[in-house]
Amino acid sequence: MGERKGIRMTKDSRRESVEQEGMERDMQPEIREFVSREASNKKENKQSNRKRSSTDNRRKTNRGKGSHVRRQKRNSEEQTVVIAGFILMMILFLVIGVLACKVKLTIVCLMAVLEFVLARCLYPLPIWIHLVVLAAQIVAGVFAGQALFAILAALVYLVAVILLCYRKRS
Repeated sequence: MGERKGIRMTKDSRRESVEQEGMERDMQPEIREFVSREASNKKENKQSNRKRSSTDNRRKTNRGKGSHVRRQKRNSEEQTVVIAGFILMMILFLVIGVLACKVKLTIVCLMAVLEFVLARCLYPLPIWIHLVVLAAQIVAGVFAGQALFAILAALVYLVAVILLCYRKRS
C-alpha cells in the first residue's frame, strides 16, 4: 500500500499524491467543458470552410474557360516587351560603345553581359545599393578616362534592373 511502482512513498509524498488526485477530479468538469467547446468550434469552422469553398468554386467556373489562355497570352506579351527592351538597350550600348567610345567590340560585349549578370544578382536588394553600384561605375569610368562608356554601362545596369522589376510584377 505504501509503495507505488516499486518506490516507497513517504507521508509527504502520499499527501501530495492525494492532493493531486483531488485537483484532477476538480478539473475534470472544466476539461470536459473545454473539450466539448473546442469540438463544437471545429465543427462550425468546417461548415464555414465548406460554404466558402463552394462559393470559390462557383467563382472559378464563372470566369470562363478562356481566362487562363488570356493570362498566358498577356504574360507572353509582357515577357516579349522585357526581352525586346533589353535587346534594344544592348544594341544601343554596343553601337555607341564601339563607334563613339572607340572601345573594342569584345570588351563592350563582355561589359554588357557583366552588367546584366550584376543586375540579376543584385536585383532583390534595396534601392540604395543599386544607387551605390551606379555611382561606383560612373566614378570608376571617370578615373579610367572613359566617362561616356561608364555612363552607358550604368544605364544598361539601370535598364536591366527596371526590366527585371517589370517582369517580376507581371
